[in-house]
Amino acid sequence: MSARTPERSTVKVSLPRFEHVDDALGLGSRTPRISWRTQAPEGWTQHGWQLECTRDGDVVVASGSDAEQVLVAWPFEPLESRERVQVRVRVRGADGAWSPWSDAAEAETGLLEPTDWVAAPVGASWPEAPDTERRPALVRRTFTVDRPIARARLYVTAHGLYEAEINGARVGDHEFSPGWTKYDERLVYWTFDVTGHLTEGENTLGAWLGDGWYRGRLGFNGGYRDLYGTDQALIAQLEITHDDGSRTTVATDADWSAAPSPILVSGLYDGEKHDVRAEQPGWSTPGAEAEGWTPVRVGHRDPRTLVAPSCRRCGARRSSRR
Repeated sequence: MSARTPERSTVKVSLPRFEHVDDALGLGSRTPRISWRTQAPEGWTQHGWQLECTRDGDVVVASGSDAEQVLVAWPFEPLESRERVQVRVRVRGADGAWSPWSDAAEAETGLLEPTDWVAAPVGASWPEAPDTERRPALVRRTFTVDRPIARARLYVTAHGLYEAEINGARVGDHEFSPGWTKYDERLVYWTFDVTGHLTEGENTLGAWLGDGWYRGRLGFNGGYRDLYGTDQALIAQLEITHDDGSRTTVATDADWSAAPSPILVSGLYDGEKHDVRAEQPGWSTPGAEAEGWTPVRVGHRDPRTLVAPSCRRCGARRSSRR
């Protein structure tokens, strides 16, 4: 008498999740851990799992004979910078029946090697007195896209705070990015899908800058400034992948320009003073007024200190000029 084939399980498996992030774009790990949840009848327990990874058209399946569902070790070959994969999971119970496959979750790594970075910090080149209230800067660059666009990613951070714009439209919805950290040792960069922001022809990438925790006033009884530096600056690397597989990179460098922001003073403790008379409508769009814009000062940042965020939700609204 042949063994009875287990019936198909009615257990449902959630969309897999990578590390502690909700949006797995710009992962900072070559081997991101995977988690999932199950919806199952009372008394059911997981006795095994299978993960299926699709990368560059190839499909690989890995299996485990345990009940682990949280931060399961990556069972595939390590990922490369900018690599995109799809992962789905199914589980089996004590009766040997497998659940249906979950939907496939997508993940994409960020810039994992220091050599992936070509961007340098850029900011205002006009004279500034340390340990004072200083007027924030706007920075921008106009560039041309001469081939069809398949996808585009903006990897961005700052000495201070930033709020990026492309062709007049804000990138993301973050506030107070890149957040507070020990800036001399590590600086978090964020990855944004900006494919829909770009067009063939002329485009402009720009950013509002602010002092934030980097050089803004901190502490009581007058506090102190310039805790981590005086160089308010943007670090941005826009990578455009074309339909032929080639890539165009637009990074912060000496080709950028700066102008005084309509924000006269911006402080985490002291608030903001905004002069609407100094606004420049369309400043981050092609063909914008050039008067008042000057070459940037180009600084240095060790790319080994640039790290991807470890928690997407905790920064889901963390990037602004204010």
